[in-house]
Amino acid sequence: MTGQKKNDMMGTTIMDVLELSDQDWKKIISNGSGGPFRTDINNLNGQKCQIEYSFTTMLDGQNDAVGSVLVFRNISERVRAEIAEANADRLESIGTLAGGIAHDFNNIMTSVVGELFLLRAEIESSAVSMNKSRERVDEMEIAMNRGKFVAQELLSLSKGGAPIQKPTMLRELVEDTAKLAFTGSSMRWTMECPDDLWAVNIDAGQMNRAFLNILFNAQEASTSTGMVKIIARNIKGAPPGISEGKYVVLDFVDNA
Repeated sequence: MTGQKKNDMMGTTIMDVLELSDQDWKKIISNGSGGPFRTDINNLNGQKCQIEYSFTTMLDGQNDAVGSVLVFRNISERVRAEIAEANADRLESIGTLAGGIAHDFNNIMTSVVGELFLLRAEIESSAVSMNKSRERVDEMEIAMNRGKFVAQELLSLSKGGAPIQKPTMLRELVEDTAKLAFTGSSMRWTMECPDDLWAVNIDAGQMNRAFLNILFNAQEASTSTGMVKIIARNIKGAPPGISEGKYVVLDFVDNA
C-alpha cells in the first residue's frame, strides 16, 4: 500500500507512513473507536490506493489511553468491482429507459401514419369533409411535436443523460405541451404570458416531460370539468435559495 520497505518504516510514526488527511488523523487520535472508513492514499511509487481503516483505543485499568490499534486494508480491487457493478446497473437502467422512450416513439409514429391514412381517405371522398381533415392535421401536428421531444430525449440519453441546453422560447414549448397533455380530455386550460417573456436556457425535451407530468397529475386530481391555468412571468432578483439573476417563473394552478 505504501510503496515502502518494512525496514525503512521501522522506528517511524504511522503519520510518516500513511499520508492521510488532517480530518482522518483527527478521528484516529480521538481516543475512541471507529470505522471502517474509506479514503485514498498515494504511495511512494505515485500509485493511488483505496484503503479502509478502523481504529480502537487501548485503555488501562484506570481507563487511561495507553495506545491504539489501527487496521488498514487495501480495498482497491473491491472498489473497482463495486464501480463495475454500479456501471452495469446504470447501463441496465439506461437500456430500460431507452426501451420505454423507443416504445413511446413507435406509438407516436403509428398514430401519425393512421391519421395520414384517414386524412387521405377523407380528402378523396368529399370536399365537405375538409373541416374534419383539418382536425386530423392538428392531431398529427401535436403527435409530431411530441415526437420531436422524444427525439431530444433520445439524443440527451445518447450523451449520457446530460441536459442538452439551448435558448428556448418557453411560451411555445408550454403551449405545445398543454395541447398534447389535454388531447382527448374534457379539462380546459389557459395560459397567461407576457409578450416580452425572456428566453430560457433549458433542455426542451426534459422540460417537456416535466411539464407533461405536472399536467397529467392535474388531470388525475381534478374533476372532468376542471381547468388548469398556466401563468408565466419574468422576475429579476434573488429568489429564496437561488443566486441573484434573471428568471422565468411558471405557475401551474388547477381547480378540483
